[in-house]
Amino acid sequence: EVIRTGSKTIKSVSSYDFTRLLVGSEGTLAVITKVGLKVAPLPEAYAASLYVFERVEDAVKTAVEIKSSGVLPAMLEFMDETTSRASFEYAKLDLPVGFTVLVGCDGRLEAVRKESELIHEVASKRKPVFAAKASSAEERERLISARKAALPALSRVAPTVCMEDLTVPVTKIPEACKRIAEIPAKLGAPIKVSIFGHIGEGNLHPTFLFDEKELGQKEAFFKALEALYKDVAIPLGGSITGEHGVGVLRGNYVKLEHGEKIVGLMHEIKRVFDPNMILNPYKGKGGPWPLPKGLEATIA
Repeated sequence: EVIRTGSKTIKSVSSYDFTRLLVGSEGTLAVITKVGLKVAPLPEAYAASLYVFERVEDAVKTAVEIKSSGVLPAMLEFMDETTSRASFEYAKLDLPVGFTVLVGCDGRLEAVRKESELIHEVASKRKPVFAAKASSAEERERLISARKAALPALSRVAPTVCMEDLTVPVTKIPEACKRIAEIPAKLGAPIKVSIFGHIGEGNLHPTFLFDEKELGQKEAFFKALEALYKDVAIPLGGSITGEHGVGVLRGNYVKLEHGEKIVGLMHEIKRVFDPNMILNPYKGKGGPWPLPKGLEATIA
């Protein structure tokens, strides 16, 4: 049966928000065959600035204070020391290594100019060891390249790179970074971890670096993954995924975050849309969606 959700109007609250429900269902509720998008004009101007701090606390406070100043950044990114070192080298940027904050804004030319000056003023109060405000499109792209380089740069550090996705309240980022950095040593695991992400949203991407072909390293990664959710995300009031989705590996921790009742409601919604339990069953392995009878053995 084909249904259409949403509205062509700017606002409508006449039904449950089925559009968001289906978009966020990761293919477990329906097959989406057509999408209509509402578009906005491109901004007239862009700006970017980059700051490096000695302490993660100063990086986080800078992000909080920028948002509190009334500026709504189009980009507010973060890299820890490990990621910064790898990214600067990869992007061929001669910058001091520390906790990096990259800020971008866009809009009308005069508004962007004022916001950029305010951002620089706020960030400078935290005494960064390095500060740069782009004065040209080329310089802006150069600063942004530092953050864009994060994942490809880390891919040169180790043969196996697994990027995770969790959120915590922004004020909890320093504690989250501390706990994440301690995971390998606490487990006695022969793996490394780096952190980058969207600091303005409290969305972190702890990235585990190891060699899955080496004895015990893949097993160590799965133990680290469990610690990431049980010892960091949930205790700090966060979520096991901010933007990447539950997928397969995170399915085991959905109940840990939401509890029996919410997961039960998710099961009921699933049965309404997919009574035969056939849509994207692989997302159910160990997670919130019950599998069709007899399918377990095929994906065990």
